[in-house]
Amino acid sequence: YRGVDGPRMLFSFRHAVAFGGRGGAVRSLGDVAVARETLLAEAAADGKPAAHHLSHLIVHGVLHLLGYDHERDAQAQRMEALERAILGGLDIPDPYRVRVKRRRHARS
Repeated sequence: YRGVDGPRMLFSFRHAVAFGGRGGAVRSLGDVAVARETLLAEAAADGKPAAHHLSHLIVHGVLHLLGYDHERDAQAQRMEALERAILGGLDIPDPYRVRVKRRRHARS
């Protein structure tokens, strides 16, 4: 998928759809899919609770749906700062503080 060879942990499928209803339009930005086995393995390898890692992946995926990306360093820094702020509001530690033999930022 997206020209990337190898297993992926997170997919964000953007498909902004608005539909009407009582009280106004409801908007769906897309879908976020997470590979459970990969999530659990990475959380264990990083020594963090699976629930924290899942929260991070969901935040990351929703930011993609909102148009954020991390292809360039400046984009990655902005996106990571937002992730840290959102997760901090949920009392989840900085997910980028713990790094174990993995790239600086996994591309999703």
